[in-house]
Parts: sequence; C-alpha cells; structure tokens
Amino acid sequence: MVRSEKVIIFNGPKEEFNKYIPEYYIQNGNNYSLTQLVNLSESERKTFLFKIEGYEPNREVELPTNIDLLYISKNEYSGVTEAVINNFVNYIAKYNISKMVIQNPPIEIINDLKRQFDSKNIHIHNFKYKNIDLGLIKNFKKQAPSVILGQDKALMKVSQALLIQKKLNQGNKPIVIMLYGPSGVGKTETGRLITKLLGEEMFYCQFSMFQSNAHYNYLYGDTVQLPSLAKDLLNRDSNIIFLDEFDKANAFAYSALYQLFDTGEFEDKNFHVDLKNTVIICTSNYENQDKILEHLGAPMFFRINCFIKYDDLSDEVKIKLIEKYYSKLVNQLSQQEQKIINESEIKDKYINSANKFSNARQIENFLRNDIARKLVETIE
Repeated sequence: MVRSEKVIIFNGPKEEFNKYIPEYYIQNGNNYSLTQLVNLSESERKTFLFKIEGYEPNREVELPTNIDLLYISKNEYSGVTEAVINNFVNYIAKYNISKMVIQNPPIEIINDLKRQFDSKNIHIHNFKYKNIDLGLIKNFKKQAPSVILGQDKALMKVSQALLIQKKLNQGNKPIVIMLYGPSGVGKTETGRLITKLLGEEMFYCQFSMFQSNAHYNYLYGDTVQLPSLAKDLLNRDSNIIFLDEFDKANAFAYSALYQLFDTGEFEDKNFHVDLKNTVIICTSNYENQDKILEHLGAPMFFRINCFIKYDDLSDEVKIKLIEKYYSKLVNQLSQQEQKIINESEIKDKYINSANKFSNARQIENFLRNDIARKLVETIE
C-alpha cells in the first residue's frame, strides 16, 4: 500500500527496502537517491567556483527544485559527509520534496525529521520478520536428529526453548539461549537449521574477535559512516541472532548487551534497533555452567534464559559422520574420480580410526584433504 505521509522511515534489510521503494517511483518524475542529490549539489558548487574564477564550464548544472521522490538506502550514510548527516533537514530544505523513503536512518536524522514535520506526516514501517511458530518447532524436532548427529538431548531442549519463545514469553522479549560444549559438535549447525526452517539467513557475529578498541567502537558506535553492530542488526535478514564463541569476548562487550537481552532494544550513539521476538543463540566451548558464570560474570550469566549442553561425540556418531561426509564429498566427483577414491579405501581407514577424531569439523576437513591428496597423486 502506498502511504500518504510525506516521510516514510523503513526499518529492515536492504533487499526488502529495494522491493518497497518502487511503489513510490513517479513515472517520468524526478526520483533521486541521496547520493545522486549530493553529486548534483557538488556539481553546482564547482560550477559556481568556475564562474568566480572566470572559467565557464562546458555545461550548466541544473538542480531540480521539485523532487517527486527522495529515497535513501542504508549504504548511502557511509558515502556522504558528516555535515550532510548533522544538518540533514537544512540540506534538503532548498528542494521541494513530495515524498521521502529512508532506510534505517541514524537517530540524529530521525530526531531532525520529527522536529521538522508533524507526526501525521511521518510513518515508520518496520519490516516484519518471521517468528517461531508451532510448525517450525514440529519440523525442527523431526529434522534436527538427522542433521545434528549425537545430540538428541540437546536438540529436545532447543525445541523447548523455541516453545518458550512462542508460547511462554512475556512482552515479546528475546529468548537468549546458550549452547555450550566441545567445538564442532553441532551448535552452529543448530542455528543454521532453525533459520533454514524459517526460510531466512541467520545473523552471525563472531564474538571472540571483540577484544580491541575498534570492536569497542563497533559495539557502542563511532561515526555514522563506520560499521556498527546496531547498524548491521537493522539490516539483518532474520530474527535468529547467532553470537559465536560468546564467552571469549572482552568484558566490555557484555555490558553493551544488557538492555538487548532484557528488553530487545539495542542502541549505540547513532542507531536504535528493535529486536523483540528474536532468538539469540550464544555459544561457548566451556564444559559446564560454573565456568561460564566465572567468565561472563553474574549480570550477563543470569540474563541468559536457557543453558543447553552439547556432548562429546560417541564413536558410533563419528562413524556416521565419516559416512555422511565421505558420501557428500565423493558425490561431487566424476565417475572416474569416484572409482579412484572408492578403491583407495579411504573410508574404511577413517572408520577404523574413528576414535581418534574429536568433532565433525575435523572429520570433514581431514577427509577432504585426503581425497584431494589421492586425486592429485593420479594427475600426470
């Protein structure tokens, strides 16, 4: 539906914004992005300077006085100067703009627009992400044991956590789940499967990298032009937020997330994002909750709703993984290459040594390298 308001603030991912704005294009009209408008203004300034200095440019630059649609995508904030951001309304005031559609604007621009325009002329459009429903939980229970091997108890608890989000959650708060246990036993794959069943792409953040001042600025915000967590979350594709190796971050990272875990609101110095109804999955390689508490500290630890332990893989599960990855890798080869690999008895060697492996990632990497080594040996 085409809105009648003068200003439309679109909160959501770039792909959906690109689907949204064509509704407002005026056929044969003056439709401009912010970048195009800034470039026109720069050309006008250069023309003016040329004339002062006695030079005549090859052509006059004509700035439009009437603009049917000004649309601004989230990428454009990085390409304009701080002066444009800090004085946004003054910058556009010289134009007669019929409609503005703005994706994920900084707080400063939102406040500037609210001071300039009556509230009835501003509409905020929040993209509706898919939420956990009973159909997804049913499909997860059915599919997960064949995708994530050897973690049936953990997967049942994940189903319980998803049901809490759907049925037993107060005020649409996020549910925060900690998956803990050895590396490479299915924690990340769990998040991917949930997101796949939603038909979306998981928002992934590697928290072990949050150690330096640069990452402090990423969490708390720097200039509008630089990346930030809030900025990236505004542009996320899914309500599944995956914070990998959460326990390995510097302590400054946790205090930034208190409000997010409590209420589903996250804000840095430039951007505000609503994360209600999200599923936030954190991971840790610690073997028990006592060690997680010791590292995270009580304020963060007790903001986590569900702790779910992933076990070491049994030899039986390791053999199933060997067969699974062997089949997947060999099926990518030509018939002649498959014959070479099958005759090499690589799979039997791995099955007989299953107890020497510790996780799924290790098994797949070793298999891939051994298969590649055997094929290279046949090249003459």
